[in-house]
Amino acid sequence: MITSASCARALQKRPKTVLRITFPDGTAFDDHIAARSFVKAIEKIGIERVRNLGIQVGGGPLVADAPSLRYGKSQHRFGNHYIMTLSSTKTKKDTLQQIAKKLGLSLRVDIV
Repeated sequence: MITSASCARALQKRPKTVLRITFPDGTAFDDHIAARSFVKAIEKIGIERVRNLGIQVGGGPLVADAPSLRYGKSQHRFGNHYIMTLSSTKTKKDTLQQIAKKLGLSLRVDIV
């Protein structure tokens, strides 16, 4: 049974989290919007390098050559590519760690 109390709990926003990404050269991204830090990190790593990994997020490519008809508003355009940002902060962290491992990069990725 759905009650007004259960609806209120479901509508409460989770606390905002920041995704902090630190590169070995000291470059750090920690925008108050996790998607922005995520995109900046992918841009620094190299959009082509990340695209060539073929990573899938939410049933589609992390880096696509065309906007998604379904999730286009959740993609960040960078040149001729589109980066999918529709995922939780934890998924973004896991994705960056996966990228770092596959490319042999030393990244520190924290949720703060």
